[in-house]
Amino acid sequence: MTKLLDNMMKIVVENAGAQTGVFILEKQGKLFIEASVDVGNDKYFVRNSIPIESSHTLPLSIINYAARTRKILLLRDASTEGIFTNDVYFKTKQPYSIFCIPIVNQGKFIGLLYLENNLIKDAFTPERLEILKILFSQIAISLDNALLLDNLTIAKTELENYSRTLELKVEERTQELTKAKEAADVANQS
Repeated sequence: MTKLLDNMMKIVVENAGAQTGVFILEKQGKLFIEASVDVGNDKYFVRNSIPIESSHTLPLSIINYAARTRKILLLRDASTEGIFTNDVYFKTKQPYSIFCIPIVNQGKFIGLLYLENNLIKDAFTPERLEILKILFSQIAISLDNALLLDNLTIAKTELENYSRTLELKVEERTQELTKAKEAADVANQS
């Protein structure tokens, strides 16, 4: 899934005109940062599931709103519009344009993509949004398939470990029974 996240983040951020992008995955009802891109600093990270509550680089009010409502959120001038202007994040970071889109496949919520531009207002144009919607229909399917493959790989590994453990237990039990039989044979001969 790492390679998929790498490609996805690069393509989406490039096509959106964003400076930063964060992919957030839903796992067991909680949200985790899985990947982030900062174009301005030329930084890209695939992370090992950082809970969003641990992050100070995201507006949690927007993330939680988009996750709860499953609605696309577009703020053309985030410093002045919307119900989120009182969020501490906006007072410290002062972002201009924000786009947060829930990723859903077959009615199942997979996660969110948060995009931000701190240089210009209205960075996310209608044309770019249409491109992103097309991309996201494919991304949702790819992510769902990658998650299924990851889960299958984990299940296979667990099954292999269980099989090895079971084989060891059978071998130990066989040795115990062999020793017990030998002891019984010795006792019967006496």
